[in-house]
Amino acid sequence: MDDVNETGIYVFCGIQTTEEKTFGSFMLEDTEYETYTLHYRDAAMVAAEVPMKIYHPNKENLMMHQEVISRVMEKSDTVIPISFGNIFKSKADVEVMLENLYPQFEELFPKIKGKIEVGLKVIGKKEWLDERVNQNPHVEKRPAKV
Repeated sequence: MDDVNETGIYVFCGIQTTEEKTFGSFMLEDTEYETYTLHYRDAAMVAAEVPMKIYHPNKENLMMHQEVISRVMEKSDTVIPISFGNIFKSKADVEVMLENLYPQFEELFPKIKGKIEVGLKVIGKKEWLDERVNQNPHVEKRPAKV
């Protein structure tokens, strides 16, 4: 990957469609890129061509990834999110992956139709958590590691 101009295919999610679709553009490290779909039968990957490199999961990059998936969810009722930072060397590589994953996608599509993925993160104050833990007789006390 010494060629700075080398590009790869960034994948956001899988959807059920046979139509060519776009879900608008997005900004990644101060450059705008367009989304499009790559297809196998009635499955497609929402993707974009970006520079081939490792993208750090900082707040801006993670928000961009989630924003694209959210836009897809507004227009498609069968979305299989793909984790952040997956880049393939070529469109052909994505299509081969999609063909190999198709049996799982075919099984998943009816199960997820019309459903969304929701993540929940709970953050507690340290003092409150310490108090709860110390009050619980089932919690074994361990010496602090130095």
